[in-house]
Amino acid sequence: MAKKVSSEASVDQQMKTIGERVRELRRQKNQNYEAWSYLNGINKVSLNRIERGENVTMKMLLEILKKLDVSVQDFFKDIR
Repeated sequence: MAKKVSSEASVDQQMKTIGERVRELRRQKNQNYEAWSYLNGINKVSLNRIERGENVTMKMLLEILKKLDVSVQDFFKDIR
């Protein structure tokens, strides 16, 4: 019988990938997270947690994507 892979591990990896993608897009704006969060009205602690792949609300992610001028479709197109 094949060993079942924990779905939690894959969710954790997806969260990390989402955070890395947010960081990559923010860095393309040539700003550190403190400056970017201040200029865009996003709590810097929340942004830092998101970029590390920690818990994120859908609302916060959508706000960040809007401020980064990235559509949800484009953001998730390469995330599996």
